[in-house]
Amino acid sequence: MLHPAFVKAEAEPFIPGGHRWPASPRSHDWKLVRAYEHLEALDDEIDRWVRSDAVVLVDELDPQSGEHRKRVFIREEPPIRVGLLLGDCLQNLRNVLDHLAFALTESALGVPLPKKIADNVCFPILGQPDADKIERCIGKIDPTAKAIIEDLQPYSGRDPDASTMLALLNRLANDDKHRLMNFPLFAGGGVRIDFGRPRVITGADISGGSNLDPNSIKVLEGPLEGGAVVLRYIPIPLDPSKEMQMGHHPIFGIAFPKGTVAEGQDVIRTIQRIWAEVTRRVIQPLRGFLT
Repeated sequence: MLHPAFVKAEAEPFIPGGHRWPASPRSHDWKLVRAYEHLEALDDEIDRWVRSDAVVLVDELDPQSGEHRKRVFIREEPPIRVGLLLGDCLQNLRNVLDHLAFALTESALGVPLPKKIADNVCFPILGQPDADKIERCIGKIDPTAKAIIEDLQPYSGRDPDASTMLALLNRLANDDKHRLMNFPLFAGGGVRIDFGRPRVITGADISGGSNLDPNSIKVLEGPLEGGAVVLRYIPIPLDPSKEMQMGHHPIFGIAFPKGTVAEGQDVIRTIQRIWAEVTRRVIQPLRGFLT
């Protein structure tokens, strides 16, 4: 389902996956939709890999304590398609910002832009102040819009959440230009437990009359290596005379690899956060300057 930040209209055409294209003719909106499509495709590809025989869970039982454990083993690395889809998503997200900067410049100066200006327009993401680059990239846009973009710069510190996500996007998109990443398995810190009805829980969220002692469940969160224990629990039945039937499925994803700026972070969650910050903190405040 498309992010609620998009304005939908009955006249908008459908696109694959049930989305609607945004009513706006601006290319940055179309790029944003495309990035989200890649994100959904990436999530589906990761889910297929996790549910395949590539990821194997092995049950263990400690006969003395009664503790059950699940260890994870990885038979096959994530498919190449995962890295390709992630790259497509990152590049579209980064392009959203450049297209937005171009549209802001067109709104200020008119269409078409002089070639010398058009060739230099981009959305700057700077770790250090650089007045000359700011001027080259967005010097012709509305002064208030320019101030908003300057406040979003990682060096400014005025909007830490947004600037952190923009810096992350910039580094990851640059990395993707040069290499494909290899992704370790990521434990999501949750587990699907079936006791009458399916439910997602964490070690601190077990209620609703289940047969489990909340203090007995430990769920690992973070990047994993083969053979890691991802779940520990002691099943405590309501009726000790009867066997308790319970299904348990740790929630997995993939993490950014070592050496990247997002090392150890869950890929899908990280991209979702970047996508949300680009939508809420960048595009929405600047829409009013587009004509």
